[in-house]
Amino acid sequence: MLYDYLIDVFNSGDFIFLEDIHYKGTPEAIRQQMKALTDQGKIRRFTNGVYYIPEKKWGIELSPSINDYIQKKYVIDRNGNTIGYVGGITAVNQARLTTQMSVDKMVVFTNKATTAMKTIKVKDYTIILKRPLLEITNENYRVLRFLSMLLDSEVYSELRGEEYKAAIRTLVKKEQLDGEKLMKIAAVYPEKIYMSLYKGGVLQYVG
Repeated sequence: MLYDYLIDVFNSGDFIFLEDIHYKGTPEAIRQQMKALTDQGKIRRFTNGVYYIPEKKWGIELSPSINDYIQKKYVIDRNGNTIGYVGGITAVNQARLTTQMSVDKMVVFTNKATTAMKTIKVKDYTIILKRPLLEITNENYRVLRFLSMLLDSEVYSELRGEEYKAAIRTLVKKEQLDGEKLMKIAAVYPEKIYMSLYKGGVLQYVG
């Protein structure tokens, strides 16, 4: 039975994408069986084509988060390779440049984006998919993420002056960014990236 296959292959609480189900029958037949299992309460539907096996702790049923969904769908592929990163105010918050945080929207740069920008809704959450300026790889995603965040920090950062520079310096060291690689990738960004690099004091200490 399909349910036996699901509990054998997938862990409780993990996302189950229809394309990851390798079971006998046509895609439509599998979709109908998944709907039947959902109706029976054996699995839960997260969004179109995405399900999970319910997990309980201390008698409370847990649901995977929208962040988990974004990571698995757009940031890390099935082979564990990085194909995306989070941008916008979320990235600036993660860099500790602002205390602001969006609770219902996230910007994601991903190789899966087929247009410059596309907005999708998942439950009550808005995901803004953006096509990166370069294909995102395990080797360059840290630099791409940093440069995108630097541009967004011009809008969202609550820090200024030396305090801002100190925070940027800490981030560069934490991410172990290579200066040569950073400047090479910066060349594909809009020209204003150089002003952002200057304001952050990055040009003085990358190496």
